[in-house]
Amino acid sequence: MKPFVKICLGLLVALVLLAAGGYVAFWQSLETHINQQIETIWNEAAADGVIITGKKPKLEGFPGVPVVHFQGSVTDATGMVLNFPELTYRGFPVPGRRMSLELPAGLSVTGPSLPEPAILTEAHLRILLPYNLPHGATAEDMASWQKSGGSIPIESLFIKSELLRIEGQGSIGLDEKLQLTGTINAKVTGMDALLADLSEKKIIQGKSAAMAQSFLQALIQRDPVTGDTYFMTALRIQNRGVFVGPLRVASLPELFWNTDSQPVRRR
Repeated sequence: MKPFVKICLGLLVALVLLAAGGYVAFWQSLETHINQQIETIWNEAAADGVIITGKKPKLEGFPGVPVVHFQGSVTDATGMVLNFPELTYRGFPVPGRRMSLELPAGLSVTGPSLPEPAILTEAHLRILLPYNLPHGATAEDMASWQKSGGSIPIESLFIKSELLRIEGQGSIGLDEKLQLTGTINAKVTGMDALLADLSEKKIIQGKSAAMAQSFLQALIQRDPVTGDTYFMTALRIQNRGVFVGPLRVASLPELFWNTDSQPVRRR
């Protein structure tokens, strides 16, 4: 073999080994960081009176895409219980990469403030982390990001319950109080059945029921193939709530941003 060819092959092997070594080091650093974050979440939860059942997850997936699996429940200080039969996080948490949360077996929520359990049969969320997302995630960092118009693209959202199905895309960011805000353009199927069910159970009554029904009738369409009724709308995230038109369909926890750490979710 000619010396020049030997040199080229030697350089190629060296570059491959260097790249492989760098990737392994990156993965090990990421694993350490994520596992430390999980440990912090568990410790802060206990200090805040939040009870988490289920095995503490660990980062998996090497040498491929990072994955975290969790099965268990989370109970906050008010008695609100979120039960996760199966929750999967997937993706590299770095700018420019996609991250997803998957609930293939759904989610159930119970609590003293809910007239009956809220049950999702399936849910998926995929986002794209923007390059300008602050690394430190302190209150000062996030306020600066918010003022610059920063937002996180939601590439896909899928939520399904016994009666309702939501599919959409949009973006989320922070308002001036550093609380979640955003808009998701969505196709909503089954809202008429959901409103009928809520009215029958007297969960919504009077003016609220009439306003929701009027809003729905103005927008509802029928799929010519399946016969299902649906409407296109914008899900708005504001004031710690999720709204479909005038109807508040979910509440969100308040975000508190520390000066030197990740946000702490509280009621």
